Amino acid sequence: MIVLKFGGTSLSCPRCFLQSVRVITGMNSSNPFTVVVSASGDTTDKLMEAGEKAASGDQDYVAVLRVVENTHFALVRELFPVKQQSKLLAQIKLLLNEAEELAGGIFVTCDLTEKARDRLLGFG
Repeated sequence: MIVLKFGGTSLSCPRCFLQSVRVITGMNSSNPFTVVVSASGDTTDKLMEAGEKAASGDQDYVAVLRVVENTHFALVRELFPVKQQSKLLAQIKLLLNEAEELAGGIFVTCDLTEKARDRLLGFG
């Protein structure tokens, strides 16, 4: 079995997403393969930065999460037809609201536990 993993730089811009799609659709269907997708661009780094800022009492964690949100919104607007965008944007907003709520808890407690960190990074 072939495993194709995409994430980080390979999903950092609309052109990169489309290249990844071309790789997947170009696979020989007679050979079994699995696709694994992880966080796009520097999302993981930004989520970690938000968690660390929150744990240190720095309210700028909210601004860092806005960068993640804006990056994902821009990808959706570039890659999907208008009719599909609102549902996708709403799903992203719901997930990032949950990430912000978690980061808010980290901010209040000034404690980025391993469990909270893993959960926060899971939003990538």
